[in-house]
Amino acid sequence: MQEKLPGRPVGPIAEAVLELLKEKGGLTAREIAVQLMMPIERAKYTCSRLESRGLIRVAKRNRMPGVNKPVAQYKVVHRPQVSPTARLSYPF
Repeated sequence: MQEKLPGRPVGPIAEAVLELLKEKGGLTAREIAVQLMMPIERAKYTCSRLESRGLIRVAKRNRMPGVNKPVAQYKVVHRPQVSPTARLSYPF
């Protein structure tokens, strides 16, 4: 279960991308698009949104043959679980 973040909730496509990245590890937007059978632009946009929210990060950038700019591999950001009592102890 994803922790609640302020702003717009994560939708079903973003949830599917997050689950796939948790399961498979570092994937490019093209690999995500192929696995989830979605257009590459949708995968890129979703990865960009998830990255801006801090849920995924670019693990590394690879040069691919026939591609002018480096291709990003994404991974899920692992956040430490904080107990509710610890949250009350540290108000910052």
